[in-house]
Amino acid sequence: MSDLKRKFDAAAADSKNLPEAPGNDMKLKMYGLFKQGGAGDVTGSRPGFTDIVGRAKYDAWAAVRGTRSEDAMQQYIDLVESLKLRRTTKTNDPVKFAKGATTPVDDRERERRRALVRAHYAAENDHDLERIMGTFSEDAVMLYNRQSFPGGEAIRLAHAYFGMSAAPGAFGGFRSVVDQEHFTDTEIVIEGRACGRHNNEFLGFPPTLRDFELPFVAFYRFDADGKLTSERVVMNLGPLRVAENPSLKEER
Repeated sequence: MSDLKRKFDAAAADSKNLPEAPGNDMKLKMYGLFKQGGAGDVTGSRPGFTDIVGRAKYDAWAAVRGTRSEDAMQQYIDLVESLKLRRTTKTNDPVKFAKGATTPVDDRERERRRALVRAHYAAENDHDLERIMGTFSEDAVMLYNRQSFPGGEAIRLAHAYFGMSAAPGAFGGFRSVVDQEHFTDTEIVIEGRACGRHNNEFLGFPPTLRDFELPFVAFYRFDADGKLTSERVVMNLGPLRVAENPSLKEER
């Protein structure tokens, strides 16, 4: 075994015990270099939109296509070494923002969260993908009906898949309507409806070319800079099934 390969394997082991967890974009960069160093150029087909995580990993690997295995190994080693030097910043400030605001929910904090969520929904309803991504922190995580979309690229692809960009997505004219809002110590909780027209396949549901309203509950956390660190959405997709098969509605 070469000295480079020994260092590469050691770096892979060290990557599991870093002093500070890297953001998801950094994890994807590490993944791409690791695969390129160990297996060479990316193989296989790019996963579809329903496999957002697999698609993001494929793209990260494809981004370093053509890099010599030895060079990818060294870049991976250097990257892990730089991450080993990082230390998590600690503070005595009782107001913690590591994974979202935990300030007491007074009127000022309510209004802060309300304004941030409104800006996020306005960007989504305008189908402005760059503005949408501007509301997320670098290491944000989005959860949609228990499916995880970690990091900027996965979150971007998920929003485009819905139809929140200039390009066609599963839904046409997609917009979110806020019906009620609630506050916890760490989150703002939204009850609302997603509305639009089902133009293309969505998570296995064939297009119905019908208008829809999908009830949802969403949970949002923000950091100290007003960026989303977590968006969790639980959406009732039952209306899509009824629209696909109107006889189900008649049987109720």
